[in-house]
Amino acid sequence: MRQIGAFVTPSNFTANLLALNRTRVYGFKKWLFAPGMAYGDTDKWWAGKTGRATRHEGLDFAAYLDKAGRERRLGAGLVVPPLYPGRPIKVMDDFLGRTVVIDHRITDQRGRILHGFYAHLAPASHLEPGKVIAETAELGTIAPANRACAPHLHISTVWIAPRFSIEELSWARFREANDFQPCDPLDFLAIPRR
Repeated sequence: MRQIGAFVTPSNFTANLLALNRTRVYGFKKWLFAPGMAYGDTDKWWAGKTGRATRHEGLDFAAYLDKAGRERRLGAGLVVPPLYPGRPIKVMDDFLGRTVVIDHRITDQRGRILHGFYAHLAPASHLEPGKVIAETAELGTIAPANRACAPHLHISTVWIAPRFSIEELSWARFREANDFQPCDPLDFLAIPRR
């Protein structure tokens, strides 16, 4: 396991996503995040843009600015890598597709393990529970839109104690507890905060 001190080395997520999608992402300059997309936000950024029932538990990637200054949207079929190497431990349904949960094998000072929740995907067929995958691997592709929401990638990051039962993982039970501590995905990405 990779141990951390006061910080975790920033993920190469953006560079890896761009490398996996050379023919789909053009002239990338920076990610665009609307109100409602960030961790802890209380607004929606889709379908009516009213408030959320609970604070947003992750970070939504739906658009980027290209080098010519144009906003471009991510589309269904975009290949998604993980933040860090790790082991797939669970795949579960979500409202746009499926969520792949990765044990990133990074521990904090309390012995909790960093897990990534990669939501709204069509998971890759080669994923095997427990088999280590590289940070350049394909987790899956962004699932198609539905009437309520445009295609996008949702990432949540959580520190989970080793004693936490993985069978208990679900979006319905996604809330802070002693053994389950959600945190801001931007803490692991080299992306400026708004």
